[in-house]
Amino acid sequence: MLIHDIAKSIRTVEETCKSLYWSFSSLVKVIILSKYKIVLPKSTTSDCVILGNGPSLKKSLEIHESLLKKKTLFCVNNFATTKEYRLYKPSQYVILDPGFFIYKQRPDIVATFNELKNNTTWEVNLFIPFMYRKDADVVFLKRLNSFVRVHFYNYTIAKGFYPLVFFLFRKNLAMQQFYNVLGASIFLAINMQYKKIWILGADHSWFDNIVIDEKNQLCRRDMHFYDDEPPLLSPIIEPVSGEVQKVGNFFQALQKVFNSYYQLEKYAISRNCSIYNASEFSYIDAFERKSLEL
Repeated sequence: MLIHDIAKSIRTVEETCKSLYWSFSSLVKVIILSKYKIVLPKSTTSDCVILGNGPSLKKSLEIHESLLKKKTLFCVNNFATTKEYRLYKPSQYVILDPGFFIYKQRPDIVATFNELKNNTTWEVNLFIPFMYRKDADVVFLKRLNSFVRVHFYNYTIAKGFYPLVFFLFRKNLAMQQFYNVLGASIFLAINMQYKKIWILGADHSWFDNIVIDEKNQLCRRDMHFYDDEPPLLSPIIEPVSGEVQKVGNFFQALQKVFNSYYQLEKYAISRNCSIYNASEFSYIDAFERKSLEL
């Protein structure tokens, strides 16, 4: 029993030291990297629906078409390239992936910005990390299309003691680390003061479609609701380095994806906000499962 108590005390000290270090480093990052006067548009409705691009969204759109047309909708990434973009006219659009600002020649990225620039004829709030404020497409978009209102957010990662971290979150000075745009979208919706956040198409089933090919590369079929046919296997590329991911790194990243939602749920509770996972299929277990309702 004594050994157990000693081991427990050592772990507590270790965790406290880590939290002290993370809290201090988070404050330093905020001072250096964050824009201090970020003001997000405030919600005009009590609830919203975030449309993930997972395969199950196709069925959700079929079931809830009339209901979704009445809701405040968030969409993400390449949603602008789909026919559903003009049909549902989402008013909130979130981009997090650095690939949108690094791989400018990628066809899907070119198509997404073209749709935002030329074919968006209703008011849309487009949310982009502050670090990409000088991106050529972003600057051009702000000048070209008055319907698209660009808002920046601080993707400055903060960890440490919850009272400090949640304070930085509330002030829009920092965010937790997100490995998927869904997390960033939920975070922004919380800070825009929505009280109920519904998520659809949040399959997160990446590990169902991965293989190691004959070149010993980690590959997957990146499935989306808008795919007419199953996509071909392609190597999983790390977006910043441009290198093929290793298996261990990939699964470690997946663990971080799902762990980020547990913290996000705690933050939502601290803001009196409820998050409901109404996806037809989903591996996310952090949020209450509930059918979409009026």
